[in-house]
Amino acid sequence: MFFFNKRTICPYCLAEIRSRNHPEQCPVCKNDLPVQYVHEYDQHPPFFVQVFGWSQVGKTVYQLALTLMLVKMSQVWPRYSHSAATDSSQIRVREVNQFLAQGEMPPITQVGEQEIYVMLLRNMERWGGRTLVLRDCAGEIFDTMEVPVDQAPFLLNTPTTLMFISLPDIPHSEGRTIDQLLNNYLNTLMKNRVDFGKERRKLVCVLTKADLIEDLPKNLRNYLINDPLWAAVNTRGAVPQMDNQSMQKYLETMKRVSDAIEAWIQQEAQGRTFVRLAKDKNIDLRFSLISSTGAAVDSSGSMLENLSPRRVLDPFFWAVELQSK
Repeated sequence: MFFFNKRTICPYCLAEIRSRNHPEQCPVCKNDLPVQYVHEYDQHPPFFVQVFGWSQVGKTVYQLALTLMLVKMSQVWPRYSHSAATDSSQIRVREVNQFLAQGEMPPITQVGEQEIYVMLLRNMERWGGRTLVLRDCAGEIFDTMEVPVDQAPFLLNTPTTLMFISLPDIPHSEGRTIDQLLNNYLNTLMKNRVDFGKERRKLVCVLTKADLIEDLPKNLRNYLINDPLWAAVNTRGAVPQMDNQSMQKYLETMKRVSDAIEAWIQQEAQGRTFVRLAKDKNIDLRFSLISSTGAAVDSSGSMLENLSPRRVLDPFFWAVELQSK
């Protein structure tokens, strides 16, 4: 009799794989499994995140900025290290270097791309070893009320979604509103028989290009601009190390900021509808505001100033924290 004790979740289709040894291929989707992901599965369990948002709101640029910060966090986490587990993830690291050197924006994600972002994160403060598995999709698939789930496979089967919204672009988006995007998300889940009462979804609403929001309250703008993590990872020489207590304080501040953003967006009708729709469906809702570049970008996609991302770790922190409960 054979006992299949090892359990692995496929990072492509999220199928559960049981085997005696380290599996090399998913029996369901037939994709080759990342070697490091499989071999370090028990030490660095995955948390899965679906990215959701219209085109040109900054989803791909965010991945670059997030990668940059994940690479640099060894400056402030004393035992931390990272490694890319797929070729496409390692390409992101190379793109970061190119981005820094040339200031060029990455290409827009194309429909039908099946790449995943898999980054092993070892010895993080607060959470220990985890593997970030993130799925991006082309923005146009989110234009309709029934999102094609074959192009966003994490949407149904993972509890956490990062919903990217660019408020500065809303006035030029052909009548789109933020509550419409949430409505498409809810309608798709309902169409596929997701029971919101039994399965509580976790949604992080990420306000991108926040440095361009003209009416952003002063306290939120100050929070965005004064990013201590960006300052710390770019300081030469010794910097104060972040321990569990420091991380706890940072997350407490993130919660206060989330509450302040929620109160602010409800000053408009679409914002009130957004929040009420989420609460009606028992969604665990959080808010972040970020600037993936920290500076203006011209019409050709080139940086006008040096890359200086702000608060891009906040959505990531929410994702890992919400899935650690």
